[in-house]
Amino acid sequence: MAARYTSAVIGCGRTAGLLEADPLRRKPATHMGHYRRSRKVRVVAGADVDAERRDAFRRQWRVKPVYRDYREMLERERPDIVSLTAYAPERSRMFKHCVEAGVKAIWVEKAIATSLREARSMVRLARKHDVVAVVNHPRRWSPKYIAARDLVRAGAIGEPEAIIATFSGNLIHTGTHAFDVMRFLYGEVTAVRGEPDREGLSHEAARGRGKLEDVGGSGTLRFENGATGTIVGCAKRYFAFEFELHGSEGAIRLGNSTPLTFLQPGPAAYATDFEDLAHVDPATALGKPLRKRVATPVSDLVAGLEHGTPSVNALEEGYKALEIALGFHESFAQDGDWVALPLAKSRLKIDSR
Repeated sequence: MAARYTSAVIGCGRTAGLLEADPLRRKPATHMGHYRRSRKVRVVAGADVDAERRDAFRRQWRVKPVYRDYREMLERERPDIVSLTAYAPERSRMFKHCVEAGVKAIWVEKAIATSLREARSMVRLARKHDVVAVVNHPRRWSPKYIAARDLVRAGAIGEPEAIIATFSGNLIHTGTHAFDVMRFLYGEVTAVRGEPDREGLSHEAARGRGKLEDVGGSGTLRFENGATGTIVGCAKRYFAFEFELHGSEGAIRLGNSTPLTFLQPGPAAYATDFEDLAHVDPATALGKPLRKRVATPVSDLVAGLEHGTPSVNALEEGYKALEIALGFHESFAQDGDWVALPLAKSRLKIDSR
């Protein structure tokens, strides 16, 4: 069956396709990996300013042509779908050019932009021109994260009280992934406050609303459902991306290194007058088997094009994850004070990959 849609990739690096060669990563692990599993989409071109990456992309995926100038690619190839995997400072400009070139659907890497102004313009453009836009927050398509959300919604942990996120890296580059997961599991965030992990971060620069460097930090989030969130995100010798959820009747643990673990009260091994948390099969608690297959970024793009079906990873979700990260930076500028969300305004522009 011939593919119905054509696609092109802007930025031929790790998330575009290079990571697919890692034997330990679960496949598909990249944009190209997902496209190659779709019968409805055919990749017709790529673009990157780096000659070595263009050559590597061409050899790995046997895609021709691969352009240096993405705007030339858009003009010549006229793809239906475009993947934006170039670095964050370029994404809003590239998004605009894709829309102007008549692209019908765009798959955007996170963070979708480096400022709220950029992100807002992307959301407005997509709405105005009826462009299907999907953000690459992959855990929204993950069976174990969907099961965790279902457990919370079913009341399996009782009233949500706390969610703790630990991750390696900075608040924009990695933190937006974590903030998206926290919203996916617990809902909307109403306020944040925090402290940066680097003593050299200039609060004066932040107060001046200048261009700032992406940093890590620790902090607290307030959720609309009354729960409290805690984050610790900073550089480590190892990679961490872990979550722990606590409610009045149970707890959930999951992450990159942790399978979905559901715990409910049971007899304690250390005292007769206490109950402790004991492992319970999540499927038993939900009363149904856990999903093994779910939608993918490409299936969401196609569903949006063919039926107008909204994606679980719509562009607005990327906007809100970025807004939380920028809220922490605003808090840094205010010496750790609470910052209400949604942000009334923010002129911060944070350099990030």
